[in-house]
Amino acid sequence: LVKKVNESLYVGENCKSDSFIGLLDIFGFEIFEENSFEQLCINFCNEKLQMLFNEHVFTLEAEIYKREGINVSAIQFRDNKDCVLLIEQKPYGLLPIMDDVYRRGARGGSDDDLLKKFDAEHSGSKKNKHNGPSSFYHIPNIRSVKKNTIGAFEVQHFAGDVMYKVDGFLEKNRDALHGD
Repeated sequence: LVKKVNESLYVGENCKSDSFIGLLDIFGFEIFEENSFEQLCINFCNEKLQMLFNEHVFTLEAEIYKREGINVSAIQFRDNKDCVLLIEQKPYGLLPIMDDVYRRGARGGSDDDLLKKFDAEHSGSKKNKHNGPSSFYHIPNIRSVKKNTIGAFEVQHFAGDVMYKVDGFLEKNRDALHGD
């Protein structure tokens, strides 16, 4: 593929070509057979990187061109802001909900409670102000069929849909610091 693209863009020894192809590879996005808290954190970081890239390359550069009077056509790109909000937005994002359930600890904070809270907030069963980000949260088909017997949820990431198993989420999110 690279050889064919390079051949089609080649214009001769002494000629310069304005044609080019740009690629962005988000290193580290992970989808495994079983995904857990670690993959959610890695994929969240990649969503933030993608959002930063989109903002700087597409949005800010277009504004600079416009100010300088350079006529460029608008570049259409897939905005992932709602996915980032689903994960981080306080108080309804997945991470703030996880922190809240963990703080309840022995008074009822379990991975199952976490999943129920995720579902209650984002499954679309209730109308809320943050409906945009909620559209990136899904109950996996396997859970729907088996009536919530599998502790998992899906997030529609920029790079693809990922199903996360909540087993161990709260323990892995403990963030315990030494007293001293």
